[in-house]
Amino acid sequence: MLGWLKKLRTGKETTERVSDSKIKEWVNQGFASLQAGDGAQAQQLFDAVLREQPDNADALYLSAVLENGAGRHEEAAALLVRAIASDGSVAGFHHTLGTVLFLLGRQHEALTSFRRAVELDPEDVNAQTDLGCALGQAGKYEEAARHLQLALQREPNAVQTRYNLGTVLHSLNQIDEAIGQYRACLSLDPAHVDAANNLALLWQTQGKTMDAIACLQQIVALRPDHAPSWGNLGYLLQINRQPVEAETCLREAIRLDAGNFSFHSNLALVLREQSRLDESVQSSENALQISDSLSERIRVATLVPVVARDADDIPRWRRHFEASLDRLLASPGRIDDPLREISVCNFNLAFQPECNRVLQEKTAQLYLKVAPSLDYTAPHCFPAAKKSGGRIKVGFISKFFYNHIGIGRTTRGLMEHLDREQFELTALFVPPLKDDETSRFIREHSEHQVILPDSLEAARETIAALELDILFYQDIGMESFTYFLAFSRLAPVQCVSFGFPDTTGIPNMDYWISSDNFEPQGAEEHYSEQLYLLRNIGTLAYYYRPVITPPAKTRAFFGLSQDSHLYICPQSLFKAHPDFDIVFANILRGDPQGEIILVQGTIPAWETILRERFRQAMPDVAERIRFVPRMDQDVFLELIAVSDVMLDPFYFSGMNSSLEGLAVGTPVVTMPGKLQRGRHTYGMYRHMEMDDCIAESPEHYADIALKLGTDEAYRSAIREKILARCPRLYEDPHVVREFERFFRESHEKATRAKN
Repeated sequence: MLGWLKKLRTGKETTERVSDSKIKEWVNQGFASLQAGDGAQAQQLFDAVLREQPDNADALYLSAVLENGAGRHEEAAALLVRAIASDGSVAGFHHTLGTVLFLLGRQHEALTSFRRAVELDPEDVNAQTDLGCALGQAGKYEEAARHLQLALQREPNAVQTRYNLGTVLHSLNQIDEAIGQYRACLSLDPAHVDAANNLALLWQTQGKTMDAIACLQQIVALRPDHAPSWGNLGYLLQINRQPVEAETCLREAIRLDAGNFSFHSNLALVLREQSRLDESVQSSENALQISDSLSERIRVATLVPVVARDADDIPRWRRHFEASLDRLLASPGRIDDPLREISVCNFNLAFQPECNRVLQEKTAQLYLKVAPSLDYTAPHCFPAAKKSGGRIKVGFISKFFYNHIGIGRTTRGLMEHLDREQFELTALFVPPLKDDETSRFIREHSEHQVILPDSLEAARETIAALELDILFYQDIGMESFTYFLAFSRLAPVQCVSFGFPDTTGIPNMDYWISSDNFEPQGAEEHYSEQLYLLRNIGTLAYYYRPVITPPAKTRAFFGLSQDSHLYICPQSLFKAHPDFDIVFANILRGDPQGEIILVQGTIPAWETILRERFRQAMPDVAERIRFVPRMDQDVFLELIAVSDVMLDPFYFSGMNSSLEGLAVGTPVVTMPGKLQRGRHTYGMYRHMEMDDCIAESPEHYADIALKLGTDEAYRSAIREKILARCPRLYEDPHVVREFERFFRESHEKATRAKN
């Protein structure tokens, strides 16, 4: 054989004709060499065949296999075309040609070849699978699913086919079915990292964060070398408010793959949430060395402390904030999807004493510059659009329409009691939907319920189709979805109120609804929106009075001393401004039996920062500041009830907590600030015609608290006075009537302007 091939290569004349049997023998020997990994020997034999029979389909096909294996896809495709021209009845030829064409990016031609292979041999599982995958790549998801399902009928344990079907079903938005395929894939191969990561993503979109985290914890245990799984686990832990665990995972991801931008960027977010801002900046700079990302620069620009380490911490970062915004406004750049790429908003600004209008307006100006797609207008909002008659269509929107202390509880009463003869009510739920008692209450008391898609573009289109007259954001600034959505014009009237009490700076937000009991003189300058004042109300919510269910708990239940004077400050720890520390110190120094009770935060680092700050500010009494565990709302109410005095923090006073404290007769000491967010409790007392607990200075504040804490008779008298007058704050129909007045007047004004 080898001698004959050498004879051919010498070019010596021969008239000897090779028999068909010899040709078959060469083909078989070449195939055997190919299988044995001797490509050179195989190619020599196939070349010999093709010199004798240039249209030999088998030799052409096997030569194509060799060319393709060597990365010479164009040559392989040409040989396969010749093989099919010689014998087009072989399904494998078409299948292999489809594979090669797909590698060459000739997608349409590849599909034609795969389809022909399946027509010739419908039982070929590999051809069905490859056709399904190619159809999925081409965006033909329904057809792709059919072929992948046919392949699975013949080979149900094909792990990769199940995974591919899962991705196609995901693209078809058949989420439960996709989850089923990913779970089946993992039951066959528990270490399939792609299936695990996709399954975790889908569970997260359904609000099943703990299932998603457990899935990724399992995969990193099986595949500890897989950096993306560590990175995704870190991201999920971060959004689940587990920053310590998230940091560990992200640092492991970085150790495995230090060149991944998202790992460094997400670590910056984790450090930001723990108020480790200098470290957060460093992580962002590490990310920027990998990719000069505008979204990362914006995240660095908008850094402010969650919990300040000292009095100088806040002004330093505010200066950084404004200077960075000015630089970014003067620089070029575009962002396609700020919701996904930035994913944060200026939440922490609101807990500082300064007016944020300038910073919020500059931030909004920047986003409109870098992401002009945010400035969307629904068709029915254009002046020429016709307005149908009938009831005023009002949409309420929030991500927190569940048992959320700041939104769900303060929204449900207004939604229940709004006059349905005047108003048609739609509840817009930002995903994922949380199903609890409050969520069900809101759904039951709204005529229409819409769970929005999870992208800005789709959400805008969904809301626009409703043709609302008024879109009422229950909060803007607590999370990024409604913040970025609010840049769009989705209704002729768009408004926001106290759910997150800070101006938005967003041009398309028309009104900020407040109360004449809350606002100081000149308050209209605090808002980029037009300020609208509701009249003669004690709170901006139709609030159901909380009630303690017997038997009442005692101090012993909470591990608190019966002999101590308890001063509770039950607010979120990020409301604890350094200026309030002197009040704590003066109370504890003035009352040796006094203890200040704080509730642990969702982030352990916040408590660590505060403990250190207290040790520095008041080393002689800091040990009498106690942190108690977080608890259910009903138990929390009982903790307030067994306390002697509630301390309302400066600059961002309580709303729900004050309403809860007053409901059970616990005196709430407050000092009104210069901005509405520091005047909620003050407004309640004004409505109650009661000023006993309103301070004029920090020193006066401590004096009031000490008198209440140490003088039992005086405290009892104030309790009785509170209990006699606080019913004015709860279940007040006048609150609803005032909101209805706003809805009518703003709608009429918008209609006149449109006409």
